[in-house]
Amino acid sequence: NNGGSNRHIRLLVIDYDPIRNIYFKSWEAETNAVNTHDFTLSIKDIVGDHNLEIILQGTNENGEITLNVFRKTPSPNGLGLYFVNICSILSNGIIDIQEKERSESYQLGQKNGMSFPIVVYNHDPESKNVMDLVKLTYYWKYPKNHYVLSSTIKIPGQKIEEKRLEKLFTSGNIKTFEDFLSGPWYYTKSGKNAEIISFSPDKRKISLY
Repeated sequence: NNGGSNRHIRLLVIDYDPIRNIYFKSWEAETNAVNTHDFTLSIKDIVGDHNLEIILQGTNENGEITLNVFRKTPSPNGLGLYFVNICSILSNGIIDIQEKERSESYQLGQKNGMSFPIVVYNHDPESKNVMDLVKLTYYWKYPKNHYVLSSTIKIPGQKIEEKRLEKLFTSGNIKTFEDFLSGPWYYTKSGKNAEIISFSPDKRKISLY
């Protein structure tokens, strides 16, 4: 639903009421995204408690990457499906949910598994070099029922370039080249209004901003 303030995309959940034998709107929320063309929705257990979170990614009116994650919780009135926002992030670079293989006991439903950290790479606002980044890592905190920023690290662009180029030139395969292209690229001579192209090899998608 592309309505609401500033045309932000809204998420609606429809549930079934077996007593009345009807489907009804049980919950809705506004996301940070406005562009329906690059908006994605996925269902995944990133917390690790065998419940599925709703993960929504897109872009806002400023061209920033957006992430909203909603977690199922008991409804205040006891009716229908209900969710709460456990993560809301904006980035001018990359947002990555770092999935890891969970234990066999998790796969069998015997124990909860590890939660997946969310890593954000933003351009360093204190640097004129567009390759200088700030790495932000968010971890799931059960007591707060939310993802919390736990680590901030500055990464010089020169180190990133040297590392990626070394891997690219020594590998010589297509997958490595696609990984090298993955993410946003900036045309540095475009002035104040930056021209950006973003490559998403896993989705076979190229976005222009």
